[in-house]
Formats: sequence, C-alpha cells, structure tokens
Amino acid sequence: MTGNTNQLKNKLASKRLAVAIVGPTAAGKSGLAVMLAESLDGEIISLDSMQVYLGMDIGTGKIRADEMKCIRHHLIDIMPPDKRFSAGEFQRMAEDAVERVWKLGKTPIIVGGTGLYLRAFLKGLFPTPLRSDALRKRIKEWERREGLESLFGFLKRADPGIQEIIKPADRQRIHRALEIFLVTGKTQSSMRKTAGFAGDRYKIIKIGLDFTSRETLYKVIGDRVDAMFEAGWIEEVKRLLEKYPVSLNPFKAIGYREIAAHLQGKRSVEETIAAVKQKTRNYAKRQVTWYKKEDAIRWFDAGKDKELVCNEVLKYISAYINDEGEFSDGGRAD
Repeated sequence: MTGNTNQLKNKLASKRLAVAIVGPTAAGKSGLAVMLAESLDGEIISLDSMQVYLGMDIGTGKIRADEMKCIRHHLIDIMPPDKRFSAGEFQRMAEDAVERVWKLGKTPIIVGGTGLYLRAFLKGLFPTPLRSDALRKRIKEWERREGLESLFGFLKRADPGIQEIIKPADRQRIHRALEIFLVTGKTQSSMRKTAGFAGDRYKIIKIGLDFTSRETLYKVIGDRVDAMFEAGWIEEVKRLLEKYPVSLNPFKAIGYREIAAHLQGKRSVEETIAAVKQKTRNYAKRQVTWYKKEDAIRWFDAGKDKELVCNEVLKYISAYINDEGEFSDGGRAD
C-alpha cells in the first residue's frame, strides 16, 4: 500500500479492531502476517494448535526467529509436549494477548489454520464441567475391557449427532465427551446448539489466503514437505522421542507418528514422505471446507507476489474501515 499508513494504524487502534489471516497450510499466512504487522504496528497471535509446543518446530511449520522481523509473536513455544492444551485454554490466552496488544495501542493479527481455535476466540465455547480424575480412570478401564469402539458406540446411542463432531478413532475427544455426558446427562450436540458459537464477540477483519487451484496448493504442499525433511524433520522427531512417548496428543500432528514409525523400521523414508504429503493434502482440504462455512472472509490469491498481496490486503482493510464494513460479506479480491 503506497502512502502513509499512520491514519490506518490509528483507526484500527481506535476501533479496537483485530485482523485474522486464515487459510490452508502452506499458503504463506505467517509471512503475510509479519508484513502486515510491520505496516500496521501490530503483534501476532498464533492460531495453531501444535505450534504451542516446544521442540515441535519443523513439522508444524513454526516461523523462525529470523523470519519474525522483531515482531512479537504470542502463543508459540509456551508448553512442553507432555502438557495438555485445549481450545478453551487457547480462548483464554488469546483473549489476554489481544487485550494486551490493544492496551499498547497496536493491532492484534491472529494467524493460523486451526479453525476451531478462531471460532473459540470469536464466539466462545459452551461451558463444560471440570475434569474428574476418578471418572477418567473408570472410562480408561472401560476402554481397556471393551475397546474404544464400545465407548464410541455408547456415545452414538446417546448422541447420534456425535459422528459429525468426533471421529471413531479420536480417543481423547471420545473420553471427554463421555465424561461430560456422564457428569451432566447432556450431549455435546445439544450443548453446542443451546450454548456455544453465538455471534462474534470481537470486531475482526477476516483475511483468507489460498491458491486459485487445488493442483497449485498440492504442489506447494509437496515442495514444503520435501523442504521440511531436508531441514532435519526426522532428527527433530528423534530428539522428541528421547524425552516423550509417541502416544502423547501432540504427536497426532501430521508427520510425527509417520516419522516415528520410520524410526522404528516400519516404513522407508520414501514411504514416510509420501504418507506425510497425502495426509497434509487431506488436511488442507478439510481446512478449506471449514473456512467455507466461516462468514465474512475476503480471500486473496496466495500465488501472487507477497508484497502485492500485502498491499491488496492493506487497501481492503482501509476500505473496510472507511466504509464501515461494506465489504464484510466476504468474497475473493480481484
């Protein structure tokens, strides 16, 4: 964006507006966020469920210190992999970070691909009971006796809609859903309908970054995965496995268990890379589907020169503010 951006900075700060950058993996969201933060005097809040973990750097696509350009980043490297981190915890920490940024007179720029986290921040989560260690032990014993399939079957009978929320192999979420149901007598489907995900709690400008074709996105994903392996991803996983068991939830991040299987001699490097590329493509497809359901996103072409995209986004933000949200119905930028 040519010209002075001071007026735009001041308007964003006075209106307590935040900017969110979303889209599929490998679209270049982190780089765009840094460029916007430099122009708007902003700070960045990570919207990634796995970049919170220390030591999980290459495989999560974590921005490097030299790429941050001295822009402060929040919610990256905040806990070890053996500590639990949930959407509710993200919501609370993101709210605190955004308020701190606003108090400094700066613009919060929220960036990442975890759609549930953005929804948790904007709309809140339905209230759930505190965890019960005793009940969790009983549920684990139930699984040991009868298998995870039995637990999921019970959930389906109690809550047929659970199949749209939880996958049959997602042990952690199945256990939590059972815990909530056994404590409250309420299903997750009913709680979502009556309590959660209402209107947005914050004024936010949503920017989407994606490629104009799936073929281009998949090629970029393939190149990125190759670069991650060349950068030492296998060695990163090896170091982590010296400290932590592969059963921990963070190892569900794409690539980590596949590489662990390679290190155990269960698959070749070539097979591992192919599997990671396929899973990453599948994940990107799910991200795109998720964000299609999110309202008021203005999409920009990730295949363009990054400075050009940044200027287009700044012009859009300026128009959005000056026209009091006239363009907030989403769509793709020309």
